[in-house]
Amino acid sequence: MKKGKHPLRQTKVPPSGVAGEDNEARERGISAWRELKNRRPEIAEHQTLAASGIRSNGQARKAFDSLIKQGLRSPELFEYLVGHAVKLPRRGRSNFHPGVWATDKELEDFPKRLRAIAEDLEKRSIFPLMPDDSIQYLNLSKPARRVFAVDLPKLPGTIRIFAEIFEIHFRTTRREVWNRNRFAPQAQALSQLINLVREETGEPRVEMLASILTAAATVAGTNQIFHAESLKRLDQRQRKRPKNISTLTS
Repeated sequence: MKKGKHPLRQTKVPPSGVAGEDNEARERGISAWRELKNRRPEIAEHQTLAASGIRSNGQARKAFDSLIKQGLRSPELFEYLVGHAVKLPRRGRSNFHPGVWATDKELEDFPKRLRAIAEDLEKRSIFPLMPDDSIQYLNLSKPARRVFAVDLPKLPGTIRIFAEIFEIHFRTTRREVWNRNRFAPQAQALSQLINLVREETGEPRVEMLASILTAAATVAGTNQIFHAESLKRLDQRQRKRPKNISTLTS
């Protein structure tokens, strides 16, 4: 095996003739995923845990290879969700919003950060230091000059308006949707994992997932045993939940 080659990622090469936009979309997705990994080191930790579990168990390795053959296109995201799920508590409520990769606290503080940015922009603004006619000497295109003269001075106020809208939306959504419909942390992660497999392979394939999750749990030290039937029931319950649970994460 060549150095640097991931032992579990035998990604299929798309056949010639595949639309260029599909490849571009995939590249954008890969780029966004790498950026997210740089911001959140725990993602790599969860991936490593899952990969170790898969390598250490023949049945799990076979199940993973089968998922790849069935069309799993996001093995890194899959590994992360597996590692994340086996480390989460089975009871209680999650305050993590997966679609925006933030906790309740982080989302609650977001408007405060926006207002601080708006205040900073006003304090450090160059507009009071420049004569009204000085814009003509800047090496800017006509549209850019208009933005500089008309739109940029409004930016702090626009940011404050957005902060207020976000704050109202978050409070309403958290109270009326998340607090009513959130489910246990591990169940939430397992539901995401099942949805990923369904979207990319056409089926939830809970038998394969049960083998992989159990192997990862062994490596994680929780020794939890996952059963296909339990995963199937979980999937059925979560699919019946109100669709507006994704209000904050869409």
